[in-house]
Amino acid sequence: MVGFDVSGNEAVNADWLEDIVAQLASRSSPVTIHAGEAASAESIWHAVYKLNALRIGHGLRLGENLALLGYCVREGICMELCPNSNFHTNAFRPPTEANRTKRFERGELYAYPLRRYMQHGMEVTIGTDNRYLHPDGARSLTSEYMMAARLVGGLTRWEVLQIVKAGFKNAFLDKMEVKELVGAAEEAIYRIIASDKI
Repeated sequence: MVGFDVSGNEAVNADWLEDIVAQLASRSSPVTIHAGEAASAESIWHAVYKLNALRIGHGLRLGENLALLGYCVREGICMELCPNSNFHTNAFRPPTEANRTKRFERGELYAYPLRRYMQHGMEVTIGTDNRYLHPDGARSLTSEYMMAARLVGGLTRWEVLQIVKAGFKNAFLDKMEVKELVGAAEEAIYRIIASDKI
């Protein structure tokens, strides 16, 4: 066991989690807390400050609190976005002229935050969530990347590489093991680039 991923109904007060997460912290077990998907940025604040989350699952509402966004960037809190789930549960849609200029407000279409978070210097990964609630073709990690690209109007190869690297860097593993994984991934990427097969 290398870490824990805690999710549930964000509308329910999660104070009861503090005792459970404190037990994990006493064993130095890292946690990802799902927050800011169905609830406000306050749920992300709670996950970071009260539950000591190193990663946040979803974190879609972080843009409501720019001070908290800055804190998460400085402290290396990683956002783990799940685009297929966000498409189905939060009505995110690919950008169009009709929704491109809409502001982030409850109940209104708003821009998918992936690129915005990356522009602020945040570590962002992409993962799967509720895989078996999604239709066929929307259950793989590849489909998550494809949906992410659609939701932000396209991703560059560099952005994809940044997201992939963030996944390695923020794995709940020993730092030496992370260093080896990142090195191996970078070597494989350099070989692909050098072979001109992309």
